[in-house]
Amino acid sequence: MINSDDILYLIIHFAFVFELWINRFNYCPLEAFEVQAKYVLGTRRPSLLKLIVYVAGFCGERLVFGWVKYMPKTVVQAKEWRFKFEKECRWREDANEQAGMAMMNELIWSIPEKLKPFARKLAVSILDQDITYFLQLENLHPSLALRNFTYGIFHVCAWLIRNFGLPRLSPYQRSPVGPSKKGVSLLSKFGCSS
Repeated sequence: MINSDDILYLIIHFAFVFELWINRFNYCPLEAFEVQAKYVLGTRRPSLLKLIVYVAGFCGERLVFGWVKYMPKTVVQAKEWRFKFEKECRWREDANEQAGMAMMNELIWSIPEKLKPFARKLAVSILDQDITYFLQLENLHPSLALRNFTYGIFHVCAWLIRNFGLPRLSPYQRSPVGPSKKGVSLLSKFGCSS
């Protein structure tokens, strides 16, 4: 039976997944206000919440907000709640496998039929290993070589963005301050320093 905490965990997980992946591959780090904004966006948008519930396979007549009894107000509270939930309430179950396969099928539905087995293998390979374990997706045979290759590509993309992309402007400095004495743009002023 799906309860309020299960839905809340999905909401919090999807609200923070952006931050986790940005930090994992060392893109420009997010500022605190950006993390808070992504959390608020992820927990307050009904369309996103309905999508999360749909992807997890729990569509029903009740509204998503009716399922969630407690919603953390701050990012710190949400992260603490998520850590406690992951420590105490996650286990392997057949319903998790069904939800995981429903999510996988939603992710790859538009891919041509001949490429779907590879797409499944790629998706399960880049998932976090604890997610693969709890969703019982080992039967899709995640590949460590494919994971390392894909993560390598993500690291190269991050390096290219950090070193050759335009800097992200911080909310505190909305215009370039000009070149330094060496003629190089002052990227550290924009929240994207190496």
